[in-house]
Amino acid sequence: MNWGLTMNKSGIVARRELGSTLGRTSFRLMTALIPVLGLVAVIGFLVFQAVRSEGAPEEKTIGYVDATSSFDGAFEQGLVTFKPYGDEAAAIGALLDDEIDQLYVIPVNYLETGVVLEVKREERGLSIDTSSTTTLRRFLVDNLLEGAVSEYQIERVRQPVVLATLEVDESGAPVKDDPLNVAHLAFFLGLGVLIVISIMTSAGYILQGLNEEKENRIMEVLLSSVSPSQLMLGKLLGLGAAGLIQVVLWAISGVALLLLLGSGDIDLPELTLPPPVPLLLGLAYFFLGYALFGTLMAALGAITTSQRESSQISFIVIFPAVAPTWFITPMLTNPDSTLATVLTLIPFTAPVTALFRIALGAIGPLELALSMALMLGTIFLTVLLTQRLFRVYLLMYGRRPGIREMGRTLMSGR
Repeated sequence: MNWGLTMNKSGIVARRELGSTLGRTSFRLMTALIPVLGLVAVIGFLVFQAVRSEGAPEEKTIGYVDATSSFDGAFEQGLVTFKPYGDEAAAIGALLDDEIDQLYVIPVNYLETGVVLEVKREERGLSIDTSSTTTLRRFLVDNLLEGAVSEYQIERVRQPVVLATLEVDESGAPVKDDPLNVAHLAFFLGLGVLIVISIMTSAGYILQGLNEEKENRIMEVLLSSVSPSQLMLGKLLGLGAAGLIQVVLWAISGVALLLLLGSGDIDLPELTLPPPVPLLLGLAYFFLGYALFGTLMAALGAITTSQRESSQISFIVIFPAVAPTWFITPMLTNPDSTLATVLTLIPFTAPVTALFRIALGAIGPLELALSMALMLGTIFLTVLLTQRLFRVYLLMYGRRPGIREMGRTLMSGR
């Protein structure tokens, strides 16, 4: 095989595919959609924060009627002042005259039942404010325990537990791990999702392009100038470059959105890029994942006869690519589990799973090497078998080969 000629012709096909893909309206819309949605989310969050800050807690007065004669202290609870009333009628009058903001009635049997009556004006809609209930609870606790226990005990009744964690190794010694970098975790989680989207978009264009060329009989013209292998390699290279451009643009827009978010008065974790090695690993899994799924899509394009038919069965390829996202929670809570390890070693689920575990520092060099070796081996085998399908079925029109027929082709190349 003349590798120089093969790469030259594949390069021509790659440039054609790259230019064609970058010019597609659907590709441009998809590329712009993620940053636009992110911008809308950031603007919405900033508006929410602004509205929330305007509605920050203010000083208020809460009236109460105490039928138990037990609550006669701890009137000041932060910005809230509790004001006692001798009878319910006077308290309701104060509520209606806006002298107090809220009114509670503590009945005689409160100690037995714990029931407190809230008196409210007639209103429409649903009240979701729970801050007053929290303040009322503190007021009641302070009065019930004042003089009977210490301030520390009162505080423990208010907040009985502040949970801290100590991790120990198999010998019982404390584990001295670096604290989890939330920004890095978010970066790799986002990168994993974007890679899935980009791989599926670019690989989908391979499928779409092959079907269009077969339906329009352009395939006959192409194969008169290039071999099936050169055509497949060129399409993979061109669309892979388009996918990489897409991910880079999304990454740049993500950084810009984070900077915009940081411009608001929001306490964000320190935003730093991950170290070079994890970044390179993420890039490597992108290329490996694209090569694998792009080749599988190319195989579907070779054996199907129309865009509708290929779209109906493309879920076979898409399913394993997105499967790891269903297990984000168990993998984040236990990244060393058997599930996470198995998904890392299965080539079809490895790209996204490995990114999740890299973010958590839960994947060792040997496991990384094995995962990539398995992916490379699968890619090599997939490319070899897809080339056989290309040579036999690219010019087949109107009929999709049967399972047994494709099996013979994959085994013999004819």
